Amino acid sequence: MTILHGQFAIMLIVEVPTGLSASDSSHRLNEVARDFDLLVVVRLLPEQSLLVEIWAVFMISVHGADHPGIVASITGLIALLGWQHRRCCTRKN
Repeated sequence: MTILHGQFAIMLIVEVPTGLSASDSSHRLNEVARDFDLLVVVRLLPEQSLLVEIWAVFMISVHGADHPGIVASITGLIALLGWQHRRCCTRKN
């Protein structure tokens, strides 16, 4: 997580069931993105997905104005969807 001049950014690495596309995954995060006026980008990490047969590995980048509850909302939704949170990149400036 990085906050710079009131702007927020976080990068998460998650595992989702195989067969779910980056577009589908992004669509499932739209509600939180809309609530917080965020840009959410989901990318498949194919070189990682080869290591785990039943999960696809995605990188989720979230950007927007800083608000309380962004991390809790994104990670809470990821848990609710049953996705596996693999890694989170954080840094406080």
